[in-house]
Amino acid sequence: MTDAKDDLPVLESTIFIGGLPSTFTTDDLKETFQKFGAFNDAFVSYRGSRHRGFAFVEYKDKSAAEKAIKEMHGKTLAEGKDINVQLAKQRPEKKPKPPKTKKKVEKPKTDPKDLPLSKASLFVGGLPKTYVTENLKTDFAKYGELEDVFVSFRGKRHRGFGFVFFKEEKSAQDALKAMGGHEVEAGKPINVQLAREKPEKPAKAEPAPKKKKTKAEKKEKPPKVDPKDLPISTTGLFIGGLPKTYTTEDLTKDFKTYGDLADSFVSYRGKRHRGFGFVYFKDEKAATAAMKAMDKKELEKDKPINVQFAREKPAKPEKPAKPAPAKKAPAKKAPKEPKPKRVVDENAPLSDTMVFVGGLPKTYTTEDITKDFSKYGDLVDSFVSLRGKRHRGFGFVNYKEAKSATAAIKDMNGKEVAGSTAGKPISVTQAREKPAKEEKPAKE
Repeated sequence: MTDAKDDLPVLESTIFIGGLPSTFTTDDLKETFQKFGAFNDAFVSYRGSRHRGFAFVEYKDKSAAEKAIKEMHGKTLAEGKDINVQLAKQRPEKKPKPPKTKKKVEKPKTDPKDLPLSKASLFVGGLPKTYVTENLKTDFAKYGELEDVFVSFRGKRHRGFGFVFFKEEKSAQDALKAMGGHEVEAGKPINVQLAREKPEKPAKAEPAPKKKKTKAEKKEKPPKVDPKDLPISTTGLFIGGLPKTYTTEDLTKDFKTYGDLADSFVSYRGKRHRGFGFVYFKDEKAATAAMKAMDKKELEKDKPINVQFAREKPAKPEKPAKPAPAKKAPAKKAPKEPKPKRVVDENAPLSDTMVFVGGLPKTYTTEDITKDFSKYGDLVDSFVSLRGKRHRGFGFVNYKEAKSATAAIKDMNGKEVAGSTAGKPISVTQAREKPAKEEKPAKE
């Protein structure tokens, strides 16, 4: 199999660093790679707040990039993971999107130059990236009482300017004279001038008044059940006092030693750790043993956890049956034919460079498979298969060379990996080529 990325030109002074742990930040990256030479840019890649496990460093000189690759490739940084350091490739050009047919009604824009100057507000430009709202407030508060002050950001990106709003015009004039051309960093004077007034927003049309529901229309809510009135579970445990860094994987690992688990999870509200979790055993004896062993145990110094039997979940109230409709029921439609299940094409040719890895434990991640299989050769791609958040127990590794795939199959087939149950090795075989997608007929 060939990848379009293989045909992209190599950047001589920019390196790609893969296999990074999720705790490795941009500051760590700069500290680790600055010893090889001066660089233009260095960053760890994120998608939103999710760490993507790789980074880029753009050096000013290609010799610095060569030194970094030579010394850092295959080195262990943290959490026992070896990193992959190589020359980065140029990004492929994005195909221009076709223009949309619908025409948007453009609102008339106000030119900022046409807006009147404010007498008590200042625009402050030329700010360095390390200069934040607190610095701006400290530097300008000495000239008078402030109404508002902020440094402008777009998401997490510092935009290099800010605004200061004084309560009195005299304070703004004093600050303008004193701070114009002032250097907040050596050799970098800031630009201070009167800000422009904000354009007035057009008045929104008042929404139509909502019709109030009558008492008959309002649904009666079922009475709330007091958790203290619920019976205590004999196989479920409540675990309180958990530290914010303690995850569901940690909880499963600590409690599975006492018996087989039906379920276990740390509770979150959105992304916020709530400090407690639940463990459900298949056996009452295992739950009792876990409670005795783990109650008051310290996961962090001087912070013991609280383990006790959980309460049963309240039964959901049955929904009242809907009254039969007055009209005749429409004729039943013929049932739709079920979609054929996706099956592996046994006649598809075997891939020379891609291997299938089956029998993986639920705790085994994409980072683990990359670490275990990258030692046999350069990878094009590697991943553990998930459906939503559910681990499917298998993954794929795609090598650049066929000999790397052969070596991996020979060495890893029948081997136990991190998290494997004793006597349950993984299966490593040649993967089959993906079938070509059928072209959809053009719409008339």
